[in-house]
Amino acid sequence: MVSYADTLQVPEQYSTIQSAIDASSDGDSISIAAGTYNEALSTDGKAIALFGRDGASSTTIDASGLNGSAIKCMNGEDSGTIIASLTLTGGTGTINPVWETLHGGGIFIYQASPIVVNCVITGNTAEYGGGGAWVQDSTSMFKNVVFENNQVLFDTRGGGGMYSWNSSPSLNKCSFAGNTSDSGGAFKAKGGGTPTLRRCRFVNNQSTAEGGAISTQSSAPTFQECVFEDNTAVTHGSSASIIGDGTIFHNCYFTDNSTDITGGAIRYYEASGTVDSCDFFNNSADLGGGAIVVNNSTTIVSNSNFQENSGGAGGGAIDIVGTSTVSVMYSTFCGNTTTQIDGNWDDLGDNTMTSSCNSVCVGDIDADGEVGVMDAITLIAEFGTCNGVDSCFSDQDNNGEVDIADLLLVMSNWGFCD
Repeated sequence: MVSYADTLQVPEQYSTIQSAIDASSDGDSISIAAGTYNEALSTDGKAIALFGRDGASSTTIDASGLNGSAIKCMNGEDSGTIIASLTLTGGTGTINPVWETLHGGGIFIYQASPIVVNCVITGNTAEYGGGGAWVQDSTSMFKNVVFENNQVLFDTRGGGGMYSWNSSPSLNKCSFAGNTSDSGGAFKAKGGGTPTLRRCRFVNNQSTAEGGAISTQSSAPTFQECVFEDNTAVTHGSSASIIGDGTIFHNCYFTDNSTDITGGAIRYYEASGTVDSCDFFNNSADLGGGAIVVNNSTTIVSNSNFQENSGGAGGGAIDIVGTSTVSVMYSTFCGNTTTQIDGNWDDLGDNTMTSSCNSVCVGDIDADGEVGVMDAITLIAEFGTCNGVDSCFSDQDNNGEVDIADLLLVMSNWGFCD
């Protein structure tokens, strides 16, 4: 009989990891030697630490051919259950008790909240969601976990790297690369919950429809200090497709993301959300919203930079369609094509717009690269004292008044910007 707080050795004492789990008691640790173990494990509700003693690069749980997840936690596990320093691969998912469909190829978490740290979850599949990980009714914590080359096989499911259903997991310093699904190539959150993702990287994830990296629906995640790079989506939101209220992006960086339709970085649809202190560089969408498209949604953008994004048909930085309310403050726009912002928006002040990121074109009020009739019309319509609220772009000499001196600056710089 194993005493409390023992360390069980695999394979020195137990030939398989599952046999060590079966013999363990709450508080025990299971130390796994380097090697590849063809097993599909269940932690069976035990508060144990399961770890590869030589790290994830040397210790692999390979569930190939076993018709299950590499690890499943579905018996009320909490933070006393720790999974560390393991590679999880070859899983095909566990049958979900609610829908009786396969989810969570690498790890399946159902009504449980373990800690997963320093793991690699790679090369797993699931038919119905969560190729790498499925998290349901959970507050699990993931730290320094790599989700790589996982896939969801069926359409209208999503979450190639991870699917969070009615959950509030926390992810810290995790990376998602090369994951694929039809919505949320890397990560999908749906059905409620407030996931928190901090200092995570999303690189080269793909969606065959929307949300190359992220897809949310009726969930309100927060992304802090995250990087989104080279993600793609066929339809909308190459970095993120947001449906529903409450999603927050704070201090995030979006670069080189692309989609065939709208929302080169972020797409809001019948949603609300906040973008604060974020940078958008060289993102593209063929039909509008090189960085962001806002469709029948409410969005606040503040303290953010938009540089050299391309919106194709319109809205190089932001494209606003339908019945939407977009408020922008303390933000910089330069070099976005074909226009900086397309659609009606609320200018809450201290915004700057220039057609080029390398030079200032005096008189180009709408920052389209040409000083022309529309600039003059806009300026004349705004004659008078700046209201102290909006950015007062027509005040070309920055004296607080839109007047004849500003109009003369427009006229003297007539033509294409250098």
